[in-house]
Parts: sequence; structure tokens; C-alpha cells
Amino acid sequence: MVVLLILAFLIVSGCGGETTSEITPESTHEPAPASESPPTGTVPAPEPTATKPAPEPTSGSVQGNIISAETQQPLAGAAIILGKVTGESECALQSELSASADANGNFEIAEVPAGSYVIFYDPSGEAKASWQEINGRMISYGLIGKSPMNPQSCITKELHETLGGGGAVAVTAQKLTVNFTDGLMTSLKGKLTITSKKYGLTIDFNDGKPLTLEVKAGETSDLLIKALSTEVTP
Repeated sequence: MVVLLILAFLIVSGCGGETTSEITPESTHEPAPASESPPTGTVPAPEPTATKPAPEPTSGSVQGNIISAETQQPLAGAAIILGKVTGESECALQSELSASADANGNFEIAEVPAGSYVIFYDPSGEAKASWQEINGRMISYGLIGKSPMNPQSCITKELHETLGGGGAVAVTAQKLTVNFTDGLMTSLKGKLTITSKKYGLTIDFNDGKPLTLEVKAGETSDLLIKALSTEVTP
């Protein structure tokens, strides 16, 4: 009986061999965090888009008043037209750059391209309806350094032809003094008014220079016309 117990013990114990078992330590690596995602139903904000700069203005405007130089009263209904300077003592009439004065002599011309302009007017306003026909017409308005048609008129042949258009012109002088050198007008002192009967255009000169205006892009230019003529010469 004893022997059998001994043999059983030897069989269970693996014939006297030692048995060992290794315990693997638990892993120390932490799990990777879950990636963040926008809440359900949320639309991601769009990327900002670059805004284009506003284009630079190329034109301005004119606000003016026309009065009689003699009475200082407004010329209601008078018409004004601009001539764009294109060269030395030369301009092109712009029928789209015209306006009529209200009861107080006020007028406004919008969308005027930047540049220099010579001022023409019709005190009665009646000629404005026909100015479309002379749009772009070149006017040679130079006096200084030019030869007059005759000493009494103080008007050059070029001005007579371009402003008059083959028709008559009326010339009115106020306390005008003209100096000549070798037949050329070297200086003019005083006021001079020249009116085209054909086109109903009047241009005033002060000391030999016409009334001009400089228009700047994006700005409003103020203009005061002290008209030397108050009616179209018949």
C-alpha cells in the first residue's frame, strides 16, 4: 500500500522534475486617444476668401453755379458744356458733359473723366438741344502768341473757324488792352467774350485766358461761372 502511494506521487510530480511557470507582467502602453471629430450635424466653417480691392475711380463730378457778371443774379435755364483739353490751346467739346442750370443757377455734371476742361455756356439754354451734333468738335482757343484776324476783333482765324463753324461770331470786349509784337498778341488785359451764332456757344476770356477747370478722379470740383454774356447774340 505504501509502495503504490509513492509511485503515484512520482507520476504526478513529473518524475521528480521541477516545474516553473513565468508570469508575464501586464503591458504598460496606454491606448491611443480617439481622434476628435466635429459634433454630429455641424458643418465646418468655410475657408475665408480674399476680397478683391475696389477699382480706382477714373472720373469725378462738377457742381457749379452760373450768374451774370454784371448783376450777380443767377442765370436760370442757362446751359453749360465742357470742352476736354487735348493739346496746347485746343479742346474737344463733350456734349454728354453738359447741364442746365436750375432757378438758382445751380447745375451738376456727373461722371466727368479726370482731366482739364474749358468752360462754354449758352445763357439762354436754347442751344443745348443741338449740341449733340457738335460732340467732339475741336476748338482752337489760343490767343496769346497768335495773330488776330484784325486788331479790332482780337480773335484768331483758328478760333473764328472752329468756334464759328463758318458762321458769324460776336466779340465783346470790356476794358481790353492788347499788346502786339511783330503782329502777334503778346498780352491781353481785360475781359473778352466770343459767341458763336451757329452753335450758341459762348467762351469768356480774362486776361487772354479762358475759364478752365481741373477735374480729379473721385472728387467733386466746384465751379463758379460769372457770365459776361447774358443772351445769345441774334
